[in-house]
Amino acid sequence: MPRDSYLISDYLCDGKNMEVYLLFFNHEIAKLFLDNSYVSMQKKSTICKLRVSKNIKHFFENIEKMHFDTLAKKKLVEVKLLEFLYLISEDEKFKLTLKVSEDSKQKREIEAEMLRHYDKNMTIADFASLSGRSLSTFTREFKVKHNMTPKQWLIKKKMNRAYELLQQGNNVTECAFELGYMNVSNFIRAYKKIYGKTPKMMQNRVI
Repeated sequence: MPRDSYLISDYLCDGKNMEVYLLFFNHEIAKLFLDNSYVSMQKKSTICKLRVSKNIKHFFENIEKMHFDTLAKKKLVEVKLLEFLYLISEDEKFKLTLKVSEDSKQKREIEAEMLRHYDKNMTIADFASLSGRSLSTFTREFKVKHNMTPKQWLIKKKMNRAYELLQQGNNVTECAFELGYMNVSNFIRAYKKIYGKTPKMMQNRVI
């Protein structure tokens, strides 16, 4: 199952106990696997059903005998997760499901990080780093999605918030600091460029 999805099912076991194994793959593990696997993107995929092979059965039998109770075993857990991924890598639908899930998550992360931290004193390079991308990749992908550069989006978002703060009675200096501007003059210049008026003019109009 890809990220952010769920499945509701009824299982009938005729009175017998049922064992369920849940494996979760973080972005680093998924990326490491996908970087070494060819994935055809001709079709879309959501949830896929896997066939259980003898190797899969042996894998879980082995897992049951192991203990992962210390942080020092974290690397071993990662190795075992990769082992499982490669055991089922012959299933093209699974690889496609994982690929679609990762791509979708990455696209959302860009905007999520910007929305979460837009009012901080952070550079575009900082946002790129948070999303795990180079500055050029981050800028290119953001521009494709939003039809504007990250800097343009960030300034517009800050100024929209500044407008709201001025409407609420905050003074110019308060607005500047609230939106991560250490230099009030830079804030005034950015606001005027968006609204054609200085924040002070807006403040006087509200009063």
